[in-house]
Amino acid sequence: MSSIEQTLGTHWLYKLGIIILVVGVALFGIHELGTLGPLGKAGISYFTALFLLIGGIALEEREQYRLIGRGGIGGGWALRFFTSYAIYYVEAMRVFPKDLQWLTLDCVLMLIVAVAMALHTLRYRSQFVTGLAFLLGYFTVALSQNNVYSLSAGVFLAIGLVSIVLRMGWFELEVFGILSTYLTHLYWLYHLLGPNGARGHAFPEYHSSLAILFLYWLIFRFSHVKRSVKSDFEEHVSTAAAVLNMMLLLGCLKFQSVDPTLAYIALFAVGAVEFISAQLPATKRRREAFVVLTVAGAALMLAAVPSHYTDNHIAILWLVGTEVFLIAGAMVQEVVFRRLGLLTGLLVGIRLIGFDFRDLVNLRSHGEGLEPAAGTLFAFCAMVFYLNDLAIGTRWREFFESSPDRPLLTVHSYFGAFAGGAAAWALFTQDWTAMAFAALMLALAAMGKALESRHLQVQYALLGLLAFLRAAAVNLHLEAPHAHVRMRLLTLPILGAMFYLTARLAAQRDDLAQRALRGFFAAAGSALIALLIWFEVPELWQPLAFIAFAVILSEAARALTHHAIGWHSHILGGLAIYTALTADATKVHAWRTIPVHALGALPVVAGLYWLAKRVGVANPHHLGISRVAYSWAGAGMMMWVLEEALGSPWIAFGWIVFAVTLTLSYRAIRYPQLAWQANIVGVCALLRAYFYNYSFAQRFWGPISLRVLTFSQSPLDCIFSRARPRPPSITSAW
Repeated sequence: MSSIEQTLGTHWLYKLGIIILVVGVALFGIHELGTLGPLGKAGISYFTALFLLIGGIALEEREQYRLIGRGGIGGGWALRFFTSYAIYYVEAMRVFPKDLQWLTLDCVLMLIVAVAMALHTLRYRSQFVTGLAFLLGYFTVALSQNNVYSLSAGVFLAIGLVSIVLRMGWFELEVFGILSTYLTHLYWLYHLLGPNGARGHAFPEYHSSLAILFLYWLIFRFSHVKRSVKSDFEEHVSTAAAVLNMMLLLGCLKFQSVDPTLAYIALFAVGAVEFISAQLPATKRRREAFVVLTVAGAALMLAAVPSHYTDNHIAILWLVGTEVFLIAGAMVQEVVFRRLGLLTGLLVGIRLIGFDFRDLVNLRSHGEGLEPAAGTLFAFCAMVFYLNDLAIGTRWREFFESSPDRPLLTVHSYFGAFAGGAAAWALFTQDWTAMAFAALMLALAAMGKALESRHLQVQYALLGLLAFLRAAAVNLHLEAPHAHVRMRLLTLPILGAMFYLTARLAAQRDDLAQRALRGFFAAAGSALIALLIWFEVPELWQPLAFIAFAVILSEAARALTHHAIGWHSHILGGLAIYTALTADATKVHAWRTIPVHALGALPVVAGLYWLAKRVGVANPHHLGISRVAYSWAGAGMMMWVLEEALGSPWIAFGWIVFAVTLTLSYRAIRYPQLAWQANIVGVCALLRAYFYNYSFAQRFWGPISLRVLTFSQSPLDCIFSRARPRPPSITSAW
């Protein structure tokens, strides 16, 4: 005979037969079949139970039939308990009339049977016999529940089971007992309320169901505190039972909740009892029990606050279980608990993305109103996820270095970033949403800098991109591009400052990826300030604003050795030139015949020459090119200013004066580009005078004409322009 056939024949087939027999007799009594009345069905059920019990006792004494006999004992006690329960609660088997006196008698009878079942099965010291008796008892009761009072059978079974567990130390049996107790209750709630539960709708049996649930919880919590353990394995099983007891209680309370806004009271009350239970002397002698109940109590009391604002959301209950398993697993050095916590956290994250965020998207599709419930939920989840990765993962680093713990903990941090962004979207509206994204980005950048975490860098880079896109879509107020918008004037400078500060915090090491990351944040800050200038500053003042911003960035690049923002000054200098050249002269007045837009370009000239002297670029080759470009742009802008500001006869005169000024500047600074600019400007002045001023006969003063006055500047120009520049070099220093 093979080992499989032997195992099936000696261990499983007879167990299956006992279960089928007990369930069959129970179903026979429940359903009104045949002509037998309640008394006949109850009698047959009692007789069958007695037959199984007596036969099992007789067979158990014989070695070769001991397993079959113990199965009969378990099945007999289970059927006997069911019959005692059914003679009052099952309509087809009701022998006792519906009366309080008979109800009390039946409860006493069930208690007596439960105690007798416990005491008798203890004689055989077999978890199988005891477990089969109690679990079949739960199952047969679940088949016939028809009102809330029938759940009292579960209370008596729990009392009997706990008495055996404490006496024999069969803590694995208690785990199955907890599951059977709560699932039986949940099965009754499912039939009463439907698959979606109460959903805030009151039902008559609510208070009785609530009382029975708390009785279950207190019975099993008493068992956890009262017991004495002999090994680490027993303590670990006890811990699993304690957490299971708490989580199933909360799950049933959630399913039958008729007022979700008051759920925080239950969370706080359960948490307080758990915390107080941890401080009892009997619990303090067992470190793992003390840690688990303390963590559970504290977690429940802390979760009471967000639960009040999220209508008792199921994700918060899952997070409580996550933290209890994770922290307890770290403190008692149990890898199974840690991984249970990590996996439960993953389920919470999947639920947030798959269900809760989808609900938030639907809410946002109907408007930009504040969503405090969704925001509180996501904010609480974000804090817990980051607590797991940054606090627990750092404090007990040695426990999370092995695979797959470290990757799972890292996924928690990404869930935290997602939940934080969703919370910002829900709790802030309009222009303030981008501010919230940027604030979260800045906080993660600070933590990433302190912890040198590349994963945090990825997270705040994504949040930064989200903040920039939100600012571009909402905070710019493109529907009124050049109108004065106060919110734009308030939020864009703050956002720009946040991006600059994040760029300062972004560098963890000097490599290409880090420089690109810093460049992105710095570019985002510069772009937001530049857009603010474009939309908010009046047209005439835009050249001054752009060139001033370019000078500030160049000086900052030199002071902070952050040369990326030095390149931004090139773009801003170009914008300053563009806005000066394209200003609409027809919309402005003149000052003493000089167009105001020409005067507004003078700061651009000064700024360009300043940048040519102090441009914040590190590469020597690029530095030389930048200085040449800025100095020639400044010369060209000055010639344009003189052309716009002076009348036709005086343009050549102004250019000659400018050429002389460049010559004197070259003699003082010895920068070859100034000498070449002086020569070019002088040639342009000469050509201008020849083609325009030569034929101009208007009198300037007395017999002196403007033609004589302008051409008389040529000898003066020649005198001052005797400087002989060296061959120009783009790398020449000032």
